[in-house]
Amino acid sequence: MTTTTTKTGRRRRFASDEAHAWARNLRLGNPHAKSLLRAIALYSNDEGSCIAGIGTLAEDTDLSPDTVRKRLAFLEEIGAIIRLPRFLDDKGRANTEGRGKRTTDDIRMQLDADVDLIEARARGDLPADDDDAAEGCDPADEGVVSPRHQQGLNEVSSDVQPSVRTRLALGQPSDSSEGLISEPEPEPSPQPPSGGSVSQAEPDGWKDFEADWAEPIVRHQLAMNEWVALSDADRLLARQAARGYVAWRKGQKKPPNVLSAHLFLRDRGAWPGFAARAPDAPARAAESDLPWIVEGSAEDRVIRWLYRRTNVAQPLIRAGDGGKRGYRARKPIGADLLAMAEHVDQRAWRLQTSDEAGEATPRRVWLWGFYPQGSAEYAAWQRRFRDWTGAGLPNERDDAGRQGIRMPRPWPPRVDGTWAAGGADDEQGLADEGGRG
Repeated sequence: MTTTTTKTGRRRRFASDEAHAWARNLRLGNPHAKSLLRAIALYSNDEGSCIAGIGTLAEDTDLSPDTVRKRLAFLEEIGAIIRLPRFLDDKGRANTEGRGKRTTDDIRMQLDADVDLIEARARGDLPADDDDAAEGCDPADEGVVSPRHQQGLNEVSSDVQPSVRTRLALGQPSDSSEGLISEPEPEPSPQPPSGGSVSQAEPDGWKDFEADWAEPIVRHQLAMNEWVALSDADRLLARQAARGYVAWRKGQKKPPNVLSAHLFLRDRGAWPGFAARAPDAPARAAESDLPWIVEGSAEDRVIRWLYRRTNVAQPLIRAGDGGKRGYRARKPIGADLLAMAEHVDQRAWRLQTSDEAGEATPRRVWLWGFYPQGSAEYAAWQRRFRDWTGAGLPNERDDAGRQGIRMPRPWPPRVDGTWAAGGADDEQGLADEGGRG
């Protein structure tokens, strides 16, 4: 699968090996789920989207079809993927609006998701279940599969989610799966092991989000767990995106099925687009009011570098007035974005010299600093990248196995384009600017 092209003006496409590296580095503690995720990565396109049938994935992984269905649902519950139902209308055209016959799902890898949260859900350190399981009720009483070994199928309470069939217990053998439905209807997976109690106190802003969502939230506790992990700024954006999502659904001739609230909260990359559709969103600038970015200019080099870092699709080059090829910026260009131009061509690492390596194989020496997840520098850079591109930076690991990001400076540029020198005053100033993104 091709990764890049050298022809100027053609957008960079992310290859399956990059998605495969992301899947390979996840620690799920579930060999079948990880094998399946790596198979999905091999079919993913430049946006991390995979359309591969159950049979294809089963053949690639040497797993039975019902095991593939269960592990797909497990990967979705821990936030590694989301699945979007697809349909074929009477003219054979694919759509997501529910027109026609159900076909193979669109499986989207959550490459920008928080890796620590995915691994924690897989271990069971974070609950990935609804209210009843979080409160410690007997799962068998409410139709939820216990994480312990058991045989047979558990009945699902029809008043909780009538559309979901009985799910297979963890101990259920593959040859005893008569209740499993065939593709394209997915089979829910067993729960990850429970990892402690969950506070039942409603977090700040949760009631407001429920009002903005305007639909019953079936997986209530699961959605609330996602909400708790959001920062105050992300909660405001999520609320506006929810209002935009509701407005978008109402505007469709045949509104699609409502997306689960917890999946909506996990897919942060979709928020900016829906937020712009909210009834109270600021009016979009007319295209003619946005700057024309000339191909090869300093602005173009910065924008393309930022979009590559955040896995955002590159803009389409076209001919403009006066014969200058380029594209319209998606938003006004600020001085802080232009300040990044000095780092676009810098290398983030170098190889050791022969003197440094001695008799050993030369290793990579990082020239950029590493800022672990949870640090103030990490949060400041993520806020700024979301402001610039609408998406955060994907995490990487340092030699100690910590999750974080590598950047040329500890702090992003200020709004006026100047750089922070470091220290408590600069940290506070950048925190005050964080409301922008």
